[in-house]
Amino acid sequence: MKFLVIGSGGREHAIAWRLLNDGSAGEIYVAPGNGGIDDKYRVKIQADDFVAISEFCVEKKIDLVVIGPEVPLVKVSVYSALRKKLQ
Repeated sequence: MKFLVIGSGGREHAIAWRLLNDGSAGEIYVAPGNGGIDDKYRVKIQADDFVAISEFCVEKKIDLVVIGPEVPLVKVSVYSALRKKLQ
């Protein structure tokens, strides 16, 4: 599966690490990630840039998005942005 983990904190680092190390992820990306995450997994997209996130998901054919921080969930539904892009 292809995963996109959204966020830049320790929680997102732990989620990405677990997905990579338990064999769940065929590909994994973290947006924007942090210094503890290898650059090859990091994507320069901010956690609240829903248009860029949805475009990235379509381009990379992401199977599952894991949203770490609460702020993007409160500001706008990522689901809504993805749904619009896929229509």
